[in-house]
Parts: sequence; structure tokens; C-alpha cells
Amino acid sequence: MYTLYKYVIKETLLPFLIGLGGFVVFVSVELLYQLSDTIVRYRVGFDKLLLLLYYQLPYFLVMGIPVGALFSIFWVISRLSADNEIVAIQVHGINLKRLVIPFLIVSLVLSGLAYVLNDYLVPTANRKFFEAQYKYIYRKNPESFSELVRTNTFFKVRENQYFYIEEFEKSSNTFKDVLIYELGSKVTVTHAKRAKKEGNVWILEDGRVYTVDSNGLLSFDASFKRMNLDISQEIEEFVRSSKSSKEMTSRELKRRIENFKKLHVETAALEVEYQSKFATSLAPLIIVILGVPISLVFNIRTKSWSVILTFILVVLYQGSDAWISALGKEKYLPPSLAPWIPNLIFGLCGFTMFVLLDTKLLLVTRDRILAVFKRKNLLFIALLLIGAGTLLQGEIIRITAEEAVAHGETLVAEGNITVKYSDLTVHASAATITSEIATFSGNVRILSPDINETTGETLVVNDERATITNARFAEGDLLLISPLMTITFSQEANNRSYEVIESDRESTVVQEDRSYRVARFVYERHLGMLTAWEVKGKEKVKNKKGQMKWVNVVGPKIQIEIDDDLSTSTIYSGYITTCDLEEPHYRFEARRVVILPSKVLVSEDMFLDLLGVVVLYYPIYFLDVSGGKQPVEFSASFGSNDGFGFIVRNNFELFGGEGTVVYSYKEKGEEAGKKTYIEYTYPFNDYTSLKFRFDAPSKLGISYGTKLWGFSLGLGYNSESTEAGKKSSLGLTLKQKVGKREIVVTSSENIREDGAKVLIPINMTLKKYPLSQPPWSFQISNLGFKISSFANPGEFAFQKLGSGSLEFTMSGSYGLNSGEKVKNSGSLGLSLIRRDESLTSSLFLDHLASFDILNASAKNFMGSTTQKINLSVAGGISTSRNAERCGFKLSYSWNWEVPTKILSVGVGYTLQESNGRNIGAFKSFNADLNSISAGLTLKALPIAVVSLEKIGYDFKTHTWSNLELSTSSKWQFGSLALKLTSKTPIYIADGSALKKTSWQITTTLKTRRVSLNNTSAFAVDYLSGTPIESVNNKFSLRIGKLWYLDSFKFSGTYILDLSHGFEISKLDSKLEFVFFGIKHTFKKLRFYQDRWILDYFTTFHGWSTGISGTFYESGAIGGGKLTLGFPLHCWNGRLYTEFSKKSGGITEGWDVGKVSLTFYIKDFPEKFFSFSVNPWGFNAGIF
Repeated sequence: MYTLYKYVIKETLLPFLIGLGGFVVFVSVELLYQLSDTIVRYRVGFDKLLLLLYYQLPYFLVMGIPVGALFSIFWVISRLSADNEIVAIQVHGINLKRLVIPFLIVSLVLSGLAYVLNDYLVPTANRKFFEAQYKYIYRKNPESFSELVRTNTFFKVRENQYFYIEEFEKSSNTFKDVLIYELGSKVTVTHAKRAKKEGNVWILEDGRVYTVDSNGLLSFDASFKRMNLDISQEIEEFVRSSKSSKEMTSRELKRRIENFKKLHVETAALEVEYQSKFATSLAPLIIVILGVPISLVFNIRTKSWSVILTFILVVLYQGSDAWISALGKEKYLPPSLAPWIPNLIFGLCGFTMFVLLDTKLLLVTRDRILAVFKRKNLLFIALLLIGAGTLLQGEIIRITAEEAVAHGETLVAEGNITVKYSDLTVHASAATITSEIATFSGNVRILSPDINETTGETLVVNDERATITNARFAEGDLLLISPLMTITFSQEANNRSYEVIESDRESTVVQEDRSYRVARFVYERHLGMLTAWEVKGKEKVKNKKGQMKWVNVVGPKIQIEIDDDLSTSTIYSGYITTCDLEEPHYRFEARRVVILPSKVLVSEDMFLDLLGVVVLYYPIYFLDVSGGKQPVEFSASFGSNDGFGFIVRNNFELFGGEGTVVYSYKEKGEEAGKKTYIEYTYPFNDYTSLKFRFDAPSKLGISYGTKLWGFSLGLGYNSESTEAGKKSSLGLTLKQKVGKREIVVTSSENIREDGAKVLIPINMTLKKYPLSQPPWSFQISNLGFKISSFANPGEFAFQKLGSGSLEFTMSGSYGLNSGEKVKNSGSLGLSLIRRDESLTSSLFLDHLASFDILNASAKNFMGSTTQKINLSVAGGISTSRNAERCGFKLSYSWNWEVPTKILSVGVGYTLQESNGRNIGAFKSFNADLNSISAGLTLKALPIAVVSLEKIGYDFKTHTWSNLELSTSSKWQFGSLALKLTSKTPIYIADGSALKKTSWQITTTLKTRRVSLNNTSAFAVDYLSGTPIESVNNKFSLRIGKLWYLDSFKFSGTYILDLSHGFEISKLDSKLEFVFFGIKHTFKKLRFYQDRWILDYFTTFHGWSTGISGTFYESGAIGGGKLTLGFPLHCWNGRLYTEFSKKSGGITEGWDVGKVSLTFYIKDFPEKFFSFSVNPWGFNAGIF
């Protein structure tokens, strides 16, 4: 219920703002109209005008809140009714009275808002409005002072002194019936019939002065003909500065009422204004109590009626409020009660309707009210400049037009016509309406609540039917287009609706998944059935790849069951095909074809007509066109190797699961014989399923899979009966894999044919599993734990667990960082295996501790220097049945580097000693060292960077290390870049130094159309007769559009052989280019000494060609394959052949292998015929 309330409140907000905004705009325009003369006369600026509107905005908002609330009620409930959501609410057992609750919630909020605005913001804004009028209009125009004078209002002149004016005569600037009250220990009252200004003095005429003491006794009484008014400030000032009742808050009004009652002054107007502060604030609540029942009782379905009823009720409510408040001010009604009377009346009416909602009494009353509008004669209600209303054959017609003229009982209207009657709305350019018939012309549009739209050029309509020329009828996704369409009406209650739409002209029927041209049609809308004759069109279905494709449908008759969710079409004695020729190459003819777009296609008595010849017959054909599995799949083959064979697959759905029954037969070959099996999968949810498979006659498999605590859980059972006996297995698997981390736990029992049992209650494997807690880090590379037992026939495997086998293995790496300078790491391995009462174990540990003694850098005159000193200690131990290993290693290293922009120098020393037994098993133990090394890099040469790799001397072996000279150069010439590197050994222990240099040249070229990258690597042997034997190259070339070449991509590697000239000895590349719009692709373009290996493919205008194989220089061909694809209108063909050739002439030594020819439907390639020879055979996949 909370969801319903939230939904209704959300839907209420937008129409409330629309209603409130519309009202504010309307009254703002009305205010501008009232002020227009004053604004023009006194030349008030536009900014000042906006300021006046701004000060009136709070008052407009208070008055507009009930309007917005009422409009939102009618708007929301009409939309709910039009969209049948009211019916849906009732279907779910929700009483319509509950709809008032969300509106009551909104009204209480709005009432609170209205009170705050009305009692705090409106009085201040009204005062600002009055002061702005005085400041920008009347102060600059003293002659207009009379515009400011307020009558029937008390003005405070000074402390305890009040001034009252009954009437003001603008022509003579004279006050009439003036009262002046002075409060104190005694009350003095001055009354004058007139007061006017002479010069700078105000004169009272024909008056009386009397004083009343604290006991209420008259202590002074005097009359006068003329008396000067003793007031220290100008009357204009205190008149301007005094507040009217609309400029006071409720507290100020209450205080003034109390004061005036002490003076025995009439306070009816003030009391009415005081009570109005509260009565007006409750207007949204009263509106909800009245508006919701009215909207539900009269079933308002259109937004236009929402606007009309809002206008009527607002006029009645606010008009009665103003009228009754005026009666209260004149004391015809009690002043304190008068502002509440409209709320009581309208609230009582609404509450009564709410209580009687859904009762028979209220329904009878509603029907009698509505019956007033069902007269069977023609009456012209009104004819206005912008609209006219009339009754046409029992329907109330409301006409809006630019021009309308009545001639007797004929109404002629022109220009932007809108006609509304019943639930229909007609828009046209011209109309002629009589008591019998109405004719509309010029861009006719007919709108109905339950129909999208009907359009045409001319409309002729009476009580029973309508005829439209060049008509377009739209309802949901159904579109009917006809040069002449007839609509027959049905009328229930006071609603006119379409019953039958028909046409006997050639028309078009369109839905989302179908389109037809028909000779004629009849759409029985009340039955949801469209029947058409002489049909030719298209239906949309899916192929096996899930692609939506159109199939052509032709037949003498079709029936379409119109449904909002899925429409079903039935074709009688027709055919379907993807060929769009007048006489298609193929077609599937059937006595009856039923198509549910994107769902299924069912055909009865269907046969395949191929080029006018019937080749296959199928009594019932069921096709799933949703892209999923077909209910029945059949394929057959016949060949020399396997003989005759076929496969029948029946796919089904049962209890929410999916299953398959497969029957196959093969005459010859390894899989000869009959096979039958059934599979079924039942999904409990997205991650839990039960699978079943039975292979006849005696093989069964059941598996269950789900997710549990982040693991994949699998439970399986398999059994099979053989000649040797029955074997079975039962297993449980838990598996979790996150990134590289993997955990697998299995438990299983296997029973062999002889009854022996193998039980593995637990077999656990962990891989890449981290266990880290700073500063420690540990990762299990591999952990295995397995327990198993064996039991003879008749024994229980669980009883043998104690004497069974147990295996535990673990390997991993660990680390411990004790600070920035101390690091510990190593690897650990454990193994424990028990088999046949024997126990073996092993331990492996390899540990390395590293200490950074010095790591410092400093800047000096040479640039910067870096020194590093490191001490490492390693230890290892390994125990196993084969051998024990242990060892200890100590290493010390020192490095000193001076990197500068010109010259870099580095010197290092390493000392490493190790001792132990079989220490080669430990990775952290390297060979013993006691060596010094040095290196030099020179960066200041103009064309190259020259480096001498580190040369070292080993004090243990008394040998020098090899020394190598390397260079690196770069050049940039516009878009061309070159890079040259070399390495030359200048000292080698065996004496082969300065004999060979290795070079690498990288060339890069980038322009707008060309991109080239080539890397060549070669070695120069200075002592050889052929200094350069070969050059290894890696290249990539791309060319953009250039004349008729659209694109060109060539990449790969090649070896250039220079030992016997200048030739390519090896090429391994890929080539792709588009020339004259035709794409050519060489997936393989290779050359090896005496042979080429090609794999080429191209397509153009529906044709395709492919050739692959190995082509020898001798003329021989090995593994050749040739493919030719060709279009046949709605079919595609494919010729495939395998060939080879021995050495010899062009026409000699050819050997042709397998040759096949396949034809398949272009849009549905799973439907095919295939013929082959060598070996010969036939295969079909039509069904």
C-alpha cells in the first residue's frame, strides 16, 4: 500500500505545479489588465511593473494552491482511469476509498503551507505592494492621491488615536462620515459629516464631540458646524502608513478587534478577515474531500474535462466564499461563521459522496444526472467566435473554430476546427453539421481514449458509422492504411467506440513484426480479430544466430489476432519464402501456417517446392523463431563412407525446465548403430540447477549445481551397466576461484564392476592462496590434502579409512620486512605421505636475509655520486627419503656510481661465500664470487652514445670478464626517423675480440597516408670472406587511400640472405588491401627456400573466392583447397574442392580429392542441402 501512496503522490506533483502555474499566470495577466491604464498614464517603467507583480505573487500562490490541488486530483485520476490503472487497483482488492489517503497527505502539507504564506508572507507582501504603488505612482502624481484613500478602514494617527473614513468623494477630495477616537483615562469621540482640506489645514464640518469616562458615563457633549483638525502629520501620510486588514497578520487583527470592541466600534469586517486567514488555509483539504469522490464517481477519463471541472468547481468555491464573506461583513450572517460556510457545505458534499462511494444509491444518482445529456434531438447550445456547441443525434458536441455560422439546423464552421462528442475528438479545417450527418474535410484527425489516432482527408459521420478517405488508423502497434475506410460504432452508456473497421480497397496492414498489402480487410475490434484477403507481405522471425530476418508470406486469406503483447497471424493455403521474386525459386507451401513473431511458427501439411518441383513433405512442422532451440530438429546424410544416417532431436519444456530427446542412426563407420538419450535441466534460480541424462539402455547421470558461501557446489551421480557388471560413482565438489587464487575440495566414492570400492572422503587443493599479516607475507603456491581407502566387495569403505592412504603436500613463499633496510624472504615446502602402513615425509626451507648497510647519494663538482653497500645471509635445509641438503651463504656487495650529463662511471665489488651439502637445490645460493667490476658511458659525442659495459676481475679464478663496446645514435629528418645501435666485444677470454659487431637499424616513416616501420638486425664478421651473411627484418607498412587503392596493410618478418647474392630466404607475413572496392586478404603469405604457403580470400558483390595450400618451385602443390561462393538471389551456393599436384607440367600430376556443393538460404544459413563426391554423399538440414 505504501508503494501505491508513494506512486499517487509522485504523479500528483507535476499537475499540481501546472494548475498552480496556470492560475498564477492567469491572475497576473488580470492584474496587468487592471493596472494598464495607471501604468500608461503615469509612465511606470517595466521593472517597476515586475516589482508590483512580485509583491502580489504570495497572494496569488495562496489563492492558487486549491486550484492546483483540484486540478492535480482530476488530472491524476483521469489518467489512472484512461490507462485502466483504476481497474488494476480494484482487481488487486484495493478499495477505491484508499485513493483519498495520498491526496489527504498532500492536502495537509499544502494547508500548512497556505497558512504560513497567508498569515506571514501575504500581509507583508500586500503592504509592500501598497507602498510600491505610492512610491512609484502616486507620490509623483499628487493629483492622484484619491487613488490611495481606503474607506471603511481604521488608521492609527498616533499612539491611542485612530481615524476612520466611511466614504471618500474623489471629485471634491472630501471625506464623509469621519470618526476620530482618542483612548486614555477617558474616551473622546469626534464625528463629522465631512472633512476637507483648505490650504494646508483640514476642516471638519457638521460634527459632534463627546467624552465618556471610565464608568461609561457621558461627561462631555458638544456640536460644531466647522472645526480645524488638530493632527500633527498630513492625512496623506497616515493614510499611506496605516495598514488595511489584508496587510495584518492574525495576531494584529485579533488585537485590533479587541481594541475596537472596547470602543464599541463595528468589527464585522475585521472578524470576517480574521476567520478567513484560517478558513482559506484549509481550502486544499476541502478540495481533496470533494474532488476525489467527484472524479471517481463520474469516471473522468480526459484531461480536457479535468480542466473544465477544475474551472467550474474553483469558480463555485471561491465565488461562494467571496459572496458569503460579503454577507458576513454586512452582518446578514454571523461574521465569525461566514468564512467557514463554503468549507462546511463543500466538505459535507464531498464527505457524503465519499461515504456513498461504490454504493447503489450513488450509482443510480450518477446515471440520472448523466441521462440529462442523452437527448435525441438537435439543439444548438451556443455559437461563439472561437467555438459553438450543439447536440448531434444524442451527443453533446462542443465545437471550437475560427469562424462558425448557423443556417437553420445546419452549422458551418471553418478554420482550425475541434469537435468533441462522447469520447471522440475530431480536428479538421472545415465542417458541416446537420441533425443527421456531419462532414469534415482538410487534414481530418479523430482521437479516441483507447485509440492512438485516425487521420484522413474527408470524414462523413452519423450515429452509426463513419467513412474516411485516404485513412490511417493507428491503435497500439497496429496501423491500417486505406484509400477508403469505414468505421462502425458501438455505443455503451454515453461512450462511443469503434466496433468494426473495414475497407474493400487495396490497403496496407502494418505491425511491429509484420507488414502486408491486402485486397480488402475487416477488423472486428471488439473481438480483436483482423481478417484480410489476397495477402502479400512480410513477417519477422529469428534465424539460428538470433538475427531478425523478414520472410515473405503470400496467401488468399490471413487472420491476425490483435493483442497488446503478442499478435498471432494465421495464413490459409499460402506459402512462406525469403525469395522476393514473383515466382520464387523456393517456397514452403502449407494448408495452414500460424506465426507468433519472435516466438514460434507452426505449419500443417507443408512441403518444399524447389524450382516448381516438390522435394520434401512434412505433415506438421514446428519452428521456434525466437532464436532458441527448435522443438524438432532433423538432419539426414547419405554417403559412401558412413552410408545412410540421420539425427532426430526433440527439444521440450517441462515444469519450467528444458530437455532434449535425441535419436540417431548411422549405417557404417566407427559410430555405426542406433543411439538414444534424453537430457533434462531444471533451473531453480539463476545459479542453482538439476541436470539429468539417460543413455539407453543402461547409462545414467544426475548432477546438481549451486552457489554456497561464495563456492560453486556440485553434486553428481553416474552409473552404467556393462557386460562385466555395474559401476557407479558419487561425488561432491566445492570450488572457488578469485583471480589466480583457487580452492577445490572434492569427495567421492567409486564402485567398480566387481563390487570393489574406492572412497576419497576429502581431496583438497589450494593454489596461489595468500595469507598475509603485515609485516609478514605468506602465499601458498600449492597445497594438497587427500585421504583415500579401498574396500573389497561386500566391505564398507569407511571402515577401511584407518588403513587407507593419506597425502599432504604444501609449497609456498614467505616474506618479513623488518624495516626499510632489512628484508627476509624465502620458500618453504612440506610433504607427508602414508601408504600401506609406511610413512614418508620431507621438509624444504630456503631463506634469504638482506641488509642495506649504505644507500646514499651526494652532489659535488662531478655532478652526483651514489654508493650502495648490501650484506646478504642465506641458509637452507632439505630433508627427504632420498637425500638431505643443507647449506649457508654469506654475500657482500658494494657499488659506486657517478652519473653526469657527459660521462658516467660505475665501480662495484662483490664477495659471496657458501658452504654445505647438495646446495644446488637452493635458488638463493649462487656461485661463489670475489670480483670487482667497472663501467664507462660517454654521452658527449656529436652522433652517438658510447658505452663500455662493466669489465670485472675475479680474484678466485684470476680471470677477466668479457668487455663489450656499445653505441647508440638517432637522427630525425622530417617524417623520417633512423635509429642505429651496435655492440662490439673488445675483450673475450678465448681471444675472439674485435672480430664481430652486431648492428640494428630501425627506420620509421609517418606521413598522412603512409606509415612504415622496419627493424633490420645483422652481424658484421671482419675476418670472414662474407662479412654479412644475412639480415633479419621485421616490418609493418600501412597505406591510406591512394587513387584506386582504398587501404593497404602488410606486416611480417623476412630474412635477407647475402651469402649467395641478394635474395629473400624466408618470409612470414600477412597482407590485406582493398583495390577498386574489392577486399583481398592473405591470412598467410609465407616463403621458405623452395615453397610458398598461401591462404587467400576475397569477396565482391556477393561472390567469394578462397585458395590455400603449399606451392613448390618444382610445380608441385600440397594440401590445396579451393572455395567459391556465389549468390543465387535468395540462396547462396558454395563449391569446395581439395586438390594436390605432383611435379611436372601444368596439365600433369593433378589429383582432385573431396568436392562438395552446398546450397543454403541466405537469411537462414542453417537451412541447407549439400552434395559431395570422393567420398560421395548427401546431407540436408532443412528441418
